[in-house]
Amino acid sequence: MRSIHLLAGALLLAASCEGPTGPSGPAGDSGGDGDDGEPGTPGDPGSDGDTPLAPWLTSSGLAVEITSASIDGDTVSLVYRITDGNDVPVDRTGLLTDGTVTASFALAWLDEAEGDPLQYTSYITRIATKPGTDITATQATTESDSMGTTEVVDRADGTYRYTFNATITPVANRTHTVGIAAGRVIGDETFRADATFNFMPDGGAVSTTRQVVADSNCNSCHGDLEGHGGRYSKTAMCMMCHTPQSTDPDTGNTLNFPVMLHKIHRGAELPSFDDGGIPYQIIGFGGSVHDFSTVEFPQLIQRCDSCHGGAAQGNYWMNRPSATNCRSCHDNLVFAPQTPESWQIQHLGNVPETAACATCHTGSGTTISVADVHMNPAFDPESPEVAIDVRGVTNSGPGQQPVIEFRVTVDGAPRDILSSPLNNLAAVVAGPNTDFARYLSYSIQPTPGTNPGTITAVDAADGVFTFQPAAALALPADAGGSWTVAMTGYLNGATSEERFTAVADLLPFAVTDAVATSRRTVVDTANCNKCHYDVNGHGGSRKGAQFCTLCHNPNNANDERAPRLEGQEVFVETVDFKVMIHKIHAGEHLENGYVLGGFPAPTTADPDGTPTDFSEVRFPNQLNNCTACHDGNSFTLPLAAGVLPSRYEERNCVEAPGADGNDLCGAAGTPDPSLWQVTPVMVAPQTAVCTSCHDSLSVLIHAEVNTSNGQEACSTCHDTGSVEDVASVHGF
Repeated sequence: MRSIHLLAGALLLAASCEGPTGPSGPAGDSGGDGDDGEPGTPGDPGSDGDTPLAPWLTSSGLAVEITSASIDGDTVSLVYRITDGNDVPVDRTGLLTDGTVTASFALAWLDEAEGDPLQYTSYITRIATKPGTDITATQATTESDSMGTTEVVDRADGTYRYTFNATITPVANRTHTVGIAAGRVIGDETFRADATFNFMPDGGAVSTTRQVVADSNCNSCHGDLEGHGGRYSKTAMCMMCHTPQSTDPDTGNTLNFPVMLHKIHRGAELPSFDDGGIPYQIIGFGGSVHDFSTVEFPQLIQRCDSCHGGAAQGNYWMNRPSATNCRSCHDNLVFAPQTPESWQIQHLGNVPETAACATCHTGSGTTISVADVHMNPAFDPESPEVAIDVRGVTNSGPGQQPVIEFRVTVDGAPRDILSSPLNNLAAVVAGPNTDFARYLSYSIQPTPGTNPGTITAVDAADGVFTFQPAAALALPADAGGSWTVAMTGYLNGATSEERFTAVADLLPFAVTDAVATSRRTVVDTANCNKCHYDVNGHGGSRKGAQFCTLCHNPNNANDERAPRLEGQEVFVETVDFKVMIHKIHAGEHLENGYVLGGFPAPTTADPDGTPTDFSEVRFPNQLNNCTACHDGNSFTLPLAAGVLPSRYEERNCVEAPGADGNDLCGAAGTPDPSLWQVTPVMVAPQTAVCTSCHDSLSVLIHAEVNTSNGQEACSTCHDTGSVEDVASVHGF
């Protein structure tokens, strides 16, 4: 034991007096691997992983569909699907398909009475304030998708669920409607689509839906209906926000859909504005002023079917009259106990605004029924229908007096015009058919008058006759090729302003050609009637777009009705149809305006005549939508061979001042050529057409630079298939 203690003490002493560490020795060899252990117990198999989605190709369009909607307590959600318009799903995030998609959502309930749908009330509203004031107004609105919650249902199918941020107290037993307005941004372009879905709070069958206006009727005139920058294209969406709740705080005008739409479409003729009153305006975002006081409805405003026809509740306008809706057009009407102002009319019988209008104003059948009050002979199905069929032309060589054979019917029955004349019957011949350069007009009934000729019965009982003009109105001696004859006529109604006019019937005939060839067709009358219903001109005495071209030819300037002031130089516009119609419809977009002399023509009392200014015409469609009017691709280049330049004129009156006691250049009636210095201005046909819409100086210079000796080079760049093809430039 003692030896052990001595050893321990020595070790402690050595440790306390240790010297510097010596160099390390070489490392020892690594030990060998140990024996393998026993295998562990295998774990449970894992579930299959998701197959990763790869990007896929879509077209650049957009379509949305709401497939379901439901209410859980006070929370509303809907499921919707996004595609490219060709049923190819779209990823709203833009990670797997081209372009991101954002959306806004509407939510409203539909009131009803005895099973009939009334108007919507929105669950989502906001308070709008008139800038710089404390004036506020409630407005129905939408939620953006950032306000609620969006969940993926099936990304590969383009299906998502949106849950509204707004919480509601559902109105029981009433149809509820959700709406979506989506936009897909690809590069600099945004594609839009919208949709609605009807459902009941308890998940049962929908009780009723509302359609007072048919979208197809809107689109017949507007092309593709667009609201709020194109976000909305269906009236079903419009009705959900344009409810009786909504008011414009700037003007105090209601945004209620039926009232607002009536006022917009009657803008220029509203009684409250027509005599210099207050224009109908809505102030939009950023203080933008939307002034509808220049809106002219392109047909008779009382033809309510133009918008309502074909809709599920399209008869509401006559079967559900109300003071609110009636006053939206007849806004000078006041009810008891209000006292009318000078421009207003008091409703008869001391009737209050809350009265049941339908008690007196039934749908139809009485003198004060809504349909009867709004009826006009122009669209009255009981009005006589006059038709004239041009059957042939003989004796039609150069310098000859053509014999025109025709048949007249009224309501399908032959008309003996010798024993029962029409109030008016006329014919026009024009040629050549390569492009009309001149025309002859024949007045046949009530009397030949200044255009004498002979009416001969071929078969009076069958309404078949011929007309031959006198020698003074024979075809020109140098006429050639093929020409066209057109006939029209009408019967008067109870007044001379009620005209039942035949659509002009046109027939080509050979002058020197072996076989008659027709003039090109450029405008389809059916397209005109989509907006104008029954397009006509000259007081309703002319119908049919093809007929217009006979007189409104390239050589026809507006000289007879242009201002005729002594000592004044006048620029006379052309009334060439291809220019005139473009300029009229482009009205508000023209830089230089378009003014034509109308009826009555200048007189000694009024040497300015009756100028008609088209600079406020508002085309309801997209101005570049050439197919809205044109037949097929007739708007593209090259133009048909033989199309003529359009004639304008610069006129200077050389009548000595004081030569007579008035300011009219010459005597009343047709201008005296001897008193005018006339300088024709002939504009090449392609230039004339293009500058009729694009009338800036730069475009005119561009066209002139590319024209030499009357030969235009437009087709070099603008021909079909070229780099600036007319169709592609206009968006087709």
